[in-house]
Amino acid sequence: KNAVIASKVYYLNKSLNDLDAFYEVTLPDIFILTHPVGTVLGRGKYSDYFVAYQRVTIGGNIKLQYPVLGKGVAMYGGSAIIGNCNISDNCLISFGTVIMEKDIPPNMVVFGNHPDIKYKTTSRSVIERYFNT
Repeated sequence: KNAVIASKVYYLNKSLNDLDAFYEVTLPDIFILTHPVGTVLGRGKYSDYFVAYQRVTIGGNIKLQYPVLGKGVAMYGGSAIIGNCNISDNCLISFGTVIMEKDIPPNMVVFGNHPDIKYKTTSRSVIERYFNT
């Protein structure tokens, strides 16, 4: 019975807000969705201090492997993380970036599109910037 109600709430949210976050997806305790229109949050493993803007996608690959996100990951508009990826703590995923099957070290700004992903070190803190912590 709870699955029926959860499904109805999921579809209502999807149609009203254009946000696809299925009820079986476990979001972290601390996160921000900024203008989440067109965002799809799949079954990845999320850590606290997650930030997502519009048209962000977290999804699985053909083997149903999903990304693992560290603390303080910010995804800007149109970015996607797909498949068996480990995104370390304090990473900023730039506008339009698509990461597939790639691990990213901590404290990076990531840009480009699969398979041509580039990243550079950042001194900015996602947690300080968005959560004043």
